[in-house]
Amino acid sequence: MYKKLLPAIGMLLLACKISIAQYTIHLTLADTTIISYVTLQGKPVFTLSGINGIINQYTVTGFEKAFPSSRFAYKRKVYKMKVSSMNLPVALTTSYPSYFLHYETASEGEVLSYTPNDFASVWPYKYTEYLEYINAEAVWGVTKGDPNIVVGVTDTYIETTHPDLQGKIAQVGYNNYNYYPADPKHGTQISGLIAAATDNNNGTAPFGYYPSIGFNCRVDFIGRLNDGDMLTLSERGRKVLNGSWRSSNPDPNLILSGGQQEIYQEIYENGTFTCFAAGNGHGAPWNYVYPSSYDYVFSTTGIRYGNPTAGWHDNGTDTVNTHQHNPRVDIAAPGIGVGGITYDLSDTTGLWKWQTWDGCWGTSCASPLTAGTAALILSEDPCYTPYQLEYILKTTANNIYSIS
Repeated sequence: MYKKLLPAIGMLLLACKISIAQYTIHLTLADTTIISYVTLQGKPVFTLSGINGIINQYTVTGFEKAFPSSRFAYKRKVYKMKVSSMNLPVALTTSYPSYFLHYETASEGEVLSYTPNDFASVWPYKYTEYLEYINAEAVWGVTKGDPNIVVGVTDTYIETTHPDLQGKIAQVGYNNYNYYPADPKHGTQISGLIAAATDNNNGTAPFGYYPSIGFNCRVDFIGRLNDGDMLTLSERGRKVLNGSWRSSNPDPNLILSGGQQEIYQEIYENGTFTCFAAGNGHGAPWNYVYPSSYDYVFSTTGIRYGNPTAGWHDNGTDTVNTHQHNPRVDIAAPGIGVGGITYDLSDTTGLWKWQTWDGCWGTSCASPLTAGTAALILSEDPCYTPYQLEYILKTTANNIYSIS
């Protein structure tokens, strides 16, 4: 018995699929009082039988206000309607033009996503999970960046011969400077997180190069750590800057005029968005770190993306040695176990010279993710101001205030 019913059920489902509404339209009504009610199936019933006669010739599976909260009265008369044929709105506007003023095809949102071919795929070498956490693939479905958008970076030495940096560096200055003798790779890692070559088949696990949030954007690198070089980059027309360092002698006048604060105000007035690492718990996590704590600077702290309930800390039980979290922090981004390009120049065989995997820890790694994201936004519209970039980043970020 059941075997006989199955083909019949299948034919019924097939028939339903054929008749299901395939189009979404916006239909503008002159007078909404002609709507009597909407059935549970989503079909509207009007007070005029002639209108109902037209509608009954088609399948309608949805009818609701398209913009119910609009402050414009005429927009509140626009209805979103799911129909089986575009002949329906044509018939309504033709037969009853005084009631149905206009129709148009409604744009429906769709999830866009793009996964580059250099995503590492095997744990524990899958250091690209931080990009999944910040929805990078969804962003890349909209834009993969623009080579004309160049992020200014002041940091330590950058290894310009790295394969993933070829064609990605617009300019380099003072490249022999080494602020961190114990970590000469710092500048290379930070630049790579922003704009390393992406989707170039260099992602073979366990050892491989890594994608960057900035995808097709580039960097302008100065191998020194000072405010004057940040200003220089701004004067070159760089719309986004990144500084993954802190000042050893900050200006004590946090908001008052004078000193370093005025430099960053000038950079802001040049139309440049400045990103800085918030700090890795220097003194105490609630202490201010500069330049990240100045006005006109966007401060990024780091979180554990793999286990977001760990909150701000490198260690879930460590409340002292942790990343900064104070009123001057603007946003949080992955800052623990962040994968990025590196190198091993001591390898004389060349086998592992470039194909080394590494994880970056600290707010130094979080800030370039913010800068690279800002570069992607500018790739869509280079006219955005620093204020607009800040607004977009903050209002589209995940809300994690519930985390202790």
